[in-house]
Amino acid sequence: MCSSDLVQLYRKARNGGVATAVGNYNVNAGSLVKQGLQAENEGNYRVAAKFYKKACDSGDTKGCNNLGGMYLVGKGVNQDLFKATKYYEKACNGGDTKACDFVGFLYSDSAGVNQDLFKAIKYYKKACDGGYAKGCFNLGFLYDFGESVIQNYSKAAKYYKKACDGGVAKACNSLGVSYEYGEGVKHNHHKAVQLWQKACNGGDTDGCDNLQ
Repeated sequence: MCSSDLVQLYRKARNGGVATAVGNYNVNAGSLVKQGLQAENEGNYRVAAKFYKKACDSGDTKGCNNLGGMYLVGKGVNQDLFKATKYYEKACNGGDTKACDFVGFLYSDSAGVNQDLFKAIKYYKKACDGGYAKGCFNLGFLYDFGESVIQNYSKAAKYYKKACDGGVAKACNSLGVSYEYGEGVKHNHHKAVQLWQKACNGGDTDGCDNLQ
């Protein structure tokens, strides 16, 4: 995985000790995470990382999530994918469902940790069960295209449906494909077309293409 890919992943994951004063920053002026964001926006990445670390150590999951992102791409800290995974896991265990989804990706794509599809399932499911629809889609995708030991078309369709109902357009397209080919569900071309239309209306170009 190249550095530009990691930067994109970091941005997606985000679109989720320091002294009492560091330069123009004062921890009493606002939350530690907000101070970290201010420092990061001003290009003071090392200072931002310190604020996020202190926030994470204080139990703020956003601080853990943001610090994981900085370790992922090496902003303000030396790049360390194992530490990135560690902090994303900490954020996930603290209830950050987006972080759970991202940990699932790290384990499924072997980015920073050894590939472990069973752990990927665990974290995607945690994200999905927590109401993060993209986690449901990723879980469905893993069951759809995973290795033989985990491939399960019925479960794939189940989680595609949950993601589709949660507003993930590409999940609607994937569920439509499941209905078209009778994978995990009974073949139903009419249902497939309805789902492709829903995907297309939601901005998924594959759904639009399948309507042709």
